[in-house]
Amino acid sequence: DSGLVAALAARERPILTFSVATQDPALDESPLAEQVARRHGTQHLTLPVDADLLPRFDALVAGLCAPLGDPSAANVFAIAEAAKERVGVVLTGDGGDEAFGGYSSFWAYYHATRLQRLLPQSARPLADEIATRVRKLPPPWRRAGTLLHYAAAPIERSIEGTGWVAHDLRSSLFTTEAAAALDDPFAHHRQSLRAIPGGDVLVDRAMTNHFRTILPGDYLAKVDGATMAVSLEARCPFLDVDLLELAARMPASVRFSEGKPKAMLRRMARRVLPRDILKGRKRGFVAPVGSWLRGSWRELVHDVVLGDLPKRGWFQKPALERIVKRHREGHDHGYLIWTLLVLERWLQLAQRTSDSPP
Repeated sequence: DSGLVAALAARERPILTFSVATQDPALDESPLAEQVARRHGTQHLTLPVDADLLPRFDALVAGLCAPLGDPSAANVFAIAEAAKERVGVVLTGDGGDEAFGGYSSFWAYYHATRLQRLLPQSARPLADEIATRVRKLPPPWRRAGTLLHYAAAPIERSIEGTGWVAHDLRSSLFTTEAAAALDDPFAHHRQSLRAIPGGDVLVDRAMTNHFRTILPGDYLAKVDGATMAVSLEARCPFLDVDLLELAARMPASVRFSEGKPKAMLRRMARRVLPRDILKGRKRGFVAPVGSWLRGSWRELVHDVVLGDLPKRGWFQKPALERIVKRHREGHDHGYLIWTLLVLERWLQLAQRTSDSPP
């Protein structure tokens, strides 16, 4: 999406473009970004984002209006720091997936919509029981089970499986008092879904819910916080009202034609983007925080997550120690530990600000 924005903007005037590079080849999209830059003659800058972000971590966290645990904020922050030295406003690709159906979950809900028409209402509870068992198997059985679950279960329940921390793991972290005081983490999703007409097809309800919850609550908040931390303005062309209204009028069969997510944009992108981008898998804008937290960030994790955070009485220290230990042994709890680290550090910085004399 950002490549498409860059390609179209470069038609109007010479532009600067920015991308990040990581040490993890599975996450690094910088070679593809450089292909776009060469094709459209942009002045391009590739920024390494690695564990050296540690000295600037507080600046990133302080710029967030809330303790937002999305690790890709590190990438946005790195780009914002470099861009601010050269421009006052940047364009991003946010909103393209939401408007045109780019996420794999949307693709799954689209095919679940078609499967749902073949499942009588009376057969859906049994089908969902089967799906629950199949989802415990290795891929591709797991993906088949998820598809069946989306088709058989009410969307209010299937949406609960989209979180990246398992329910049992999440519940094990809290003290009894904290758990009793917490709201249902999916309550805002159910409230959003109740406001969406029940007659809408399944995939449209899922996409509308995402647009009302995750996009403003995470993705846009992340971009806004990380850019405003350095006083840089960010704009999202895909969230233009006229463009969103056009996308909303497209039937799902057009958005997912040829059995692919975001088919309409893919067809348009063939004219302006390199073939490698169109054929490549979606990677997301992810920072390799898991390896950072095992490496040079270990001391910060020990001091903040295992030292300061348990003192608030919200989390059980043995549970936190178990999570950190398992992560260092090779299990991937990077996102969870990052979220806990951001939470405690954000609270510390907010308290320090409130205690400062006017």
